[in-house]
Amino acid sequence: REDSYELWNYDYIFGLAQYLLDRIKDMDSIESVPVKTTILDVGAGDGRLIYFLRRAMHEIRTSNTSPASTKMSLRRNGKSFRSTKAKMKANPLTFTMPTLIATDDGSWKAPMYNSKHIEVEKLSAVEAIAKYAPASPEQRLEGESSRLIVLCSWMPPG
Repeated sequence: REDSYELWNYDYIFGLAQYLLDRIKDMDSIESVPVKTTILDVGAGDGRLIYFLRRAMHEIRTSNTSPASTKMSLRRNGKSFRSTKAKMKANPLTFTMPTLIATDDGSWKAPMYNSKHIEVEKLSAVEAIAKYAPASPEQRLEGESSRLIVLCSWMPPG
């Protein structure tokens, strides 16, 4: 399409989903309890990235025979690391799937798809971060903890 700025493919979506799940799991391993994580896509346009990430994360989490679960084993410096799927299966009760949210202010007038599965909140990047930012330690309820991961692509300067 002439009005599309990105083309999401399987390798990119599953690679990003795996990366995000790995980072969440790594951060959770430092905490005494799993932390509620929100992944916020600001300037999300039509919201397809969050839609595809949600599907990929669900597949990584639930499918034993998914190509993603066998293909997405990461290698760093020649060493093989257990995938997030294997880590989650080892202790599934301690892993909480992140909440994924797409936001866009509509300023680029990107075409929106009429789909019940894709929802984009009409918020600027600043408004979205303010709305979904974790509470400060002083405002947090006892035992409550959360984190925000912000994704941003194609953001104009300014």
